[in-house]
Amino acid sequence: ADAGYAPAAPGTQPKA
Repeated sequence: ADAGYAPAAPGTQPKA
């Protein structure tokens, strides 16, 4: 993901 927060889509991770 590119956002600074965890996306709602499963299997994805936040930018950390």
